[in-house]
Amino acid sequence: MEQINQKVLSYKSPVGHYLLPLALFLALLLLLPSIIGSYHINLATEILIFALGTMSFNLMMGYTGMVSLGHGAYFGVGAYAAGILVRKFGYPFWLAIPSAIIVTAVVAAIIGYFCVRIAEIYFVFITLAFSQMIYTITYYWVRMTGGDDGLPGINRPHFEIGSLQFELGSNVSFYYFTLLFVTIGVLLLWLITSSPYGKVLQAIRENRERVEFMGLNVRSYRYSVFILSSSFTGFAGSLYAFYQGFVSPDLLVWTKSAEFILMSLLGGIYTLLGPGIGAVIFIFLKDTILAYTESWKLVLGIALIVIILFSPGGVTGVFLPQWRRIFGNKMA
Repeated sequence: MEQINQKVLSYKSPVGHYLLPLALFLALLLLLPSIIGSYHINLATEILIFALGTMSFNLMMGYTGMVSLGHGAYFGVGAYAAGILVRKFGYPFWLAIPSAIIVTAVVAAIIGYFCVRIAEIYFVFITLAFSQMIYTITYYWVRMTGGDDGLPGINRPHFEIGSLQFELGSNVSFYYFTLLFVTIGVLLLWLITSSPYGKVLQAIRENRERVEFMGLNVRSYRYSVFILSSSFTGFAGSLYAFYQGFVSPDLLVWTKSAEFILMSLLGGIYTLLGPGIGAVIFIFLKDTILAYTESWKLVLGIALIVIILFSPGGVTGVFLPQWRRIFGNKMA
């Protein structure tokens, strides 16, 4: 036990080992608008938002072993909170986004208090039940949420710096706006997962009883990661509200949570960036397949079955060994 505690306390973040490949990848994202057309820039913006949402969700599922069928509700809560604050109360975007994160965190704190008290299959069902409750409240609270009609007219951000005015109405400008916030979110997630706290979460996933024997309060860790994961997902949801300009109850149904699970499994749940890669594959395939047939769910289902059978670690499970062979274990 003492050896384990010493390793946790003396742990050093490997962030520095990733700086070069991440800098190259970020440079590619910055140059992307000059390479692709307006439609695909819009699609890339959607991918960035869902990549952040999926990586946030995976903080709970992949790192802590808590599978939720209601996590999409927090994506919707963040979107609705941002939309309502802008539409109903006239908040500027720079105040609406952090406020939406706080609202999501409060909702997650209330729900998580009950959810983390149970584990395994019962945890899955209670998260589903709470998400349906949030959906019902949103659907029937017509005065605030618009009910079945949703909440339209959420304008993209605009702000002033001195005499300069910045309008983010174009696809390119909003892409860079989204890229900035998603980058901040991913870096924060990275710091969390590469910290001693993140290592404890992985230990809970692998052997919850042993962590309890070490004297750590597993329920407190589960509760905190529930709130953290939900808050980051709400952050992604608030960006989606500005991206779409419209929020509807469809964001709160359980199938949205299922999409987060699918994207995580496609990319690989045991890495931070894996679910983000899964989001790229999921949304790009969905967009491509829809151009030819409406049976995109069938094609994605087949792809998921193939990946689970031949690479349980997802797409990253295929390329991670090659990455380690090139850059070494510290780079993966």
